[in-house]
Amino acid sequence: MPNQFVITSVLLHPKSVGYIELASNDPFDGPVINPKYLQHEADVNTLMKGLRKVVQLNETSHMRAVSGPPTPQPKCPHTYGTDEYLEWTIRHFTTTGYHPVGTCAMGTSKDTSVVDPELRIHQVKNLRIVDGSVIPQITSRKHSGLLFR
Repeated sequence: MPNQFVITSVLLHPKSVGYIELASNDPFDGPVINPKYLQHEADVNTLMKGLRKVVQLNETSHMRAVSGPPTPQPKCPHTYGTDEYLEWTIRHFTTTGYHPVGTCAMGTSKDTSVVDPELRIHQVKNLRIVDGSVIPQITSRKHSGLLFR
């Protein structure tokens, strides 16, 4: 049996924007969270470019020497390596890194932001947001490095 490993492509700066909203007035009801993954065509196209590079790398003699042939997704109705195959794979197997940011806007106006520049929640005394939700734009690294020093 040949050696096996995984090569993947990561979308560092997605264009798709989801939302979080209250489900009801009841504070015990969980929020409605819709990340809207892959809703922006640019996200799928960027991931496809990355996967094309992975396929290209996997087809080199050096990679084949250490890993053997690729293992196509058995349920995919498309031919391995085609654009249709790549998009199908992206839409069926893409997952998140679980590092959402930008869900609590920072600003001076209580009408357009959740927290002030000192991370205090508008109109709530003695409460601050101190997590990645106040980071305005996603970074190209794990966000814990920004949050924990």
